[in-house]
Amino acid sequence: MKKVLLLQNNVIIPSQILRETTKKPETLNVTESRQFREHGLLNISDGAYEFFMLLEQQRVDQINSVRLSQQGPDLIKDSIEDVTKNEVLQTKFLNLFCLDDNGDKAMVLELYREVVIRYLKMGAGQFLRDFRKDYQLQKTFAHRKSLMQKKEKANKKKLKVHIPHIEQDTSKGKKLSHLRLQALVAKLNAEGLRSLYQKKELQKLCDAYNVRYLSRWNKGNLANDLAQAIVQNEAIPAPQVLSFYRSELSGEDHVNSVPVIRIRRLCYGSTS
Repeated sequence: MKKVLLLQNNVIIPSQILRETTKKPETLNVTESRQFREHGLLNISDGAYEFFMLLEQQRVDQINSVRLSQQGPDLIKDSIEDVTKNEVLQTKFLNLFCLDDNGDKAMVLELYREVVIRYLKMGAGQFLRDFRKDYQLQKTFAHRKSLMQKKEKANKKKLKVHIPHIEQDTSKGKKLSHLRLQALVAKLNAEGLRSLYQKKELQKLCDAYNVRYLSRWNKGNLANDLAQAIVQNEAIPAPQVLSFYRSELSGEDHVNSVPVIRIRRLCYGSTS
């Protein structure tokens, strides 16, 4: 009961008196705007307001995501211990009271500890609720982003003009395949060619578009020059390179190297 009296006599001030004496009138407007119909909110002195602003700053500094990752389950306990030992905050609270004896001072210090513990636990509860909500939102966002990336990747793969399909294209100059390649380049640029095709496939397409290249070129170099050729041409310049029925004579297949087959006819005469 004595703690209540200490608070009523030193911290809580009637609204009318506070309006006449306060140095922070703007804070009274905030209090008034949040009053319930019965005016259940209390007005506190300027000194008490400054104390709670310092306490709130301590809460923000002590209870946050960085400290949570460092302290883990000990966050609340360690925060309460640190804040209750804060001499600046403690002195600010003591100065709110007109103390006559050491007994009152001991009670005020006990009251200080109770205020700090309740305030920090209240703030910690709100922080943890917000933290869990943010975590769930981030988790949902990450999942949605992953799905979108998979969908985008699948859509890119659908644009790929596969080499076997080009080989089976019977249109003149493989025009149909060429138009699909142009659509791919228009949508994904050279990067699309680089990501969708293997190096050997890019080299084969370069051959079909008469693009000169060096064997040491990487996929990026091949894709850049190939993309320009695809855009500039009206059809595939050398469609035979991508023909399914194309055959090349190697040195071993040369006609002059085919061994001559000698056939000798044997005649068998009858014996009399």
